[in-house]
Amino acid sequence: MQVGEWLGFIISTASMQFQVPDKKLNKIKSLLDAAIQYKYLSYRHLARIAGSIIALSLAVGPICRLFTRQMYFTIESRHRGWDESITLSPPVLEELRFWFTNIDHLNGYSIRPPLNTSTVIIFTDASDVALGGYSASGGNCIVRGM
Repeated sequence: MQVGEWLGFIISTASMQFQVPDKKLNKIKSLLDAAIQYKYLSYRHLARIAGSIIALSLAVGPICRLFTRQMYFTIESRHRGWDESITLSPPVLEELRFWFTNIDHLNGYSIRPPLNTSTVIIFTDASDVALGGYSASGGNCIVRGM
């Protein structure tokens, strides 16, 4: 099996990527849309959105940490209870709009780093007393030793 769903992620060994299923993406996008439209919500609701985005980091990448900072700054500034309503600041609204607009395009993070596709051809030979070699594609660099 090359593609399967496990722990809320689609894992593809064919493309070597983690992805978020559409159902989960739609749920997060609906949370984001409601927050952007109302421009105010509770600390609990903002923490739910920020936590949902952080939970996607396997499929979206480290950008999750970077583009939730303003949300977490706001959550940390709470003075009373979690259910207190707040008006969202422009930086928080900007983060929410970023995620609403770009989450579909960011979905699909590689399991492995990209392979280095540069090729070097090296010819070598060795005996009990000496060695020699040269790089045919790297400027004809010659190596020899005793």
